[in-house]
Amino acid sequence: MTLRRALSAVAVLLIAVAAYAGWTAWQIKGDLEGAESSARELQDALSANSRDAAEAAASDLRRDSRSAEERSDGVVWSALTYFPTVGDDAEGVRAVSRSLSTLSEEAVPSLLDTADLLDQVSAGEGVDIKALNQLVSPVSGASIALSAAAEHVTGVSSDGFFGTLKDPYQEYVGLLTSAESAFAAAAPATELLPGMFGDSGERDYLLIFQNNAEIRATGGLPGAWAHVRTNEGRVALVEQGSGGTDFPELARPVLPLSAEEREVYDVQLGTYFLDANFTPHFPRAADLWRARFEKERDAELDGVIALDTVALSYLLKGTGPVTADGVTVNSENVVDELLHETYRELPDPAEQDARFQAMALAIFDAVTGKPRSAMDLAQGFGRAGREGRFLVHSFDPQEQSVLDGTAVAGELEDESTERPVVDVALNDVTGAKMSYYLRHDVEVRAESCQEGVQSLSAQMRIGSTISQDEVADLPPYISGAGIFGTEPGSQLVWLRIYGPVGGEITDVRFDGEPEDLETVLLNGRPVASMVTELSPTKNVDISWRMTTDEGQTGAGTVGVTPSIVSGNADTEFASAC
Repeated sequence: MTLRRALSAVAVLLIAVAAYAGWTAWQIKGDLEGAESSARELQDALSANSRDAAEAAASDLRRDSRSAEERSDGVVWSALTYFPTVGDDAEGVRAVSRSLSTLSEEAVPSLLDTADLLDQVSAGEGVDIKALNQLVSPVSGASIALSAAAEHVTGVSSDGFFGTLKDPYQEYVGLLTSAESAFAAAAPATELLPGMFGDSGERDYLLIFQNNAEIRATGGLPGAWAHVRTNEGRVALVEQGSGGTDFPELARPVLPLSAEEREVYDVQLGTYFLDANFTPHFPRAADLWRARFEKERDAELDGVIALDTVALSYLLKGTGPVTADGVTVNSENVVDELLHETYRELPDPAEQDARFQAMALAIFDAVTGKPRSAMDLAQGFGRAGREGRFLVHSFDPQEQSVLDGTAVAGELEDESTERPVVDVALNDVTGAKMSYYLRHDVEVRAESCQEGVQSLSAQMRIGSTISQDEVADLPPYISGAGIFGTEPGSQLVWLRIYGPVGGEITDVRFDGEPEDLETVLLNGRPVASMVTELSPTKNVDISWRMTTDEGQTGAGTVGVTPSIVSGNADTEFASAC
């Protein structure tokens, strides 16, 4: 009888614990949903420059996230993490709760201070140097806090989570790591901004606008340029022009090219301004542009900055619509208007250049003036930087050392580390604007690891989205009109695969058929080059295999040329070691 009573007592206790756990789970769910709502309200308030609304949302976020953390750190919830089936989900909920609490307590105050200062930075035709200097501390604080918040969740695998938790958990981790990455890059860059805006004297920069409709390894054809001068926070446009018209092809390279560069890129890398970014290594392209600019213009450059048209769409979210040459562009239509409709409406290249220059000046004035939302503008720059669409190179060694290793540096890795790096660069050789219809994606997998060397396999699909019927409606300037031997509407794309430092590239196949390609060793990396022709609506599947250098046993990254499609084409792959 005593045993039966004891068992009954245990059963009642287990039921009570289960009921309490269920009730706690329901309360935590409410806390997390409240935190999510508060976070969205905070984002909207920051975009609207509303400090009162932002503080109210931040307060609600702290309350809900602190409550979720306290409930999930209790004894009963901790016990749940050891249960089969639901244990990993309980751990995931606790990780998110802790992360949100760290985010709200440590990161949000710095974000609010950053938002206030960003609104003070814009001074019309330039920036307020004092506000720029004050940005350093809150941006650095936000970076440190976001890293701490990310540590709570990045080490927890969501593979075993139920679907109701898995998707929002992965979305949260993705958003958080993206913000962490943005502020990790912004923190050192913020230290450089006062100097770049002429805090200690006049600075001169070459601004390159990359045209995604004619793809190049760093993003797009450098068809338009501007010479910008900064001094004591003021920003002035000195001169602007067309890359092709103002800098025709030279007989000799403007800088010496190595034998390997000549073999991989041909001599045009150094002779033609428009082909200086055949290389995906932005510092090298910047050196070539600088040499050519200084050779023909009375100026000494302090740096080169590149933006593509998709990046402009991100910036226009902060500035609001801009009108030039009778055309109004905003964040939604600027890519189509500049990279497609202009070529359809204006067949004369001179008229096209005039529109591009007018639009570049209008956007320049909008960005350097008083933006509609300073926070949205800053986020636009951050997103463009993460996607390789906003690139910066300084010719001051000390400044460049701060940029080295960040996304905006646009560097091609040439040192062997634990992390294997693969890059795929695309260059249009059609001589038209068909990259508007170009689509591509790359996937790399690590298949095995032996004695510290990983074996990798890669697949790429590249194709065109235009139909043959649509080609007939295109002007020759877009379709190519067979200028370089291609049928109108077809594309010639020069692909270059850069294997890991010290590794090898083998077994290249086009649509399953083997291709006999020689590789060239460029700065310690094997490079395989090939040209593929894409007819309308045709896809080409390319595969290849690689090995890493010894000791490259970590997870890897894949760098891919940004396209006209918004988003980040770069990916990561897990280690097989």
